[in-house]
Amino acid sequence: MVVEQLGISIAQVVTALTSFEPLPHRLQTVSHAHTFTWIDDTLATIPEATIAALEALGHVDVLLLGGYDRGISYQKIVDAVVEKKVGAIAFFKPSGQTMYDLLRERYPEERWPQMRVIETMEDAVRFAYEHAPRGGVVLLSPSSPSFGQFKNYEDKSAQFRHWI
Repeated sequence: MVVEQLGISIAQVVTALTSFEPLPHRLQTVSHAHTFTWIDDTLATIPEATIAALEALGHVDVLLLGGYDRGISYQKIVDAVVEKKVGAIAFFKPSGQTMYDLLRERYPEERWPQMRVIETMEDAVRFAYEHAPRGGVVLLSPSSPSFGQFKNYEDKSAQFRHWI
């Protein structure tokens, strides 16, 4: 094993893994309120980062996407949420509107998740409460920067926690 070649014991590896704390705003579990697991991945400001989060988590019931639109392609994240069968998506404008429109244009209605373009973080969290199943996972992983509706990613994250 590699760890043995590095002179690290299995006990040290287990200790390190069980005491690991993720960086703030990067797949950070912030609450287990009302039987849901609420995960903050606010620093996922490109589609590839959100796709990596979806891969890491395996299953997401409600995804909060969107924010400032830099004019990049959002096709990868649209394809990923359909492929991963995310159950519900709340979209923050303006990039969220672009993603919402792409999903509706590219996929037939029977493949659409529950979707809503929302105005505020309060609306997004209420949407999550409406659509997450008992024991479900709610992920804030926007694929876009937070500017516009929010001062920055810290403001977006703080509002997420507040409204949970």
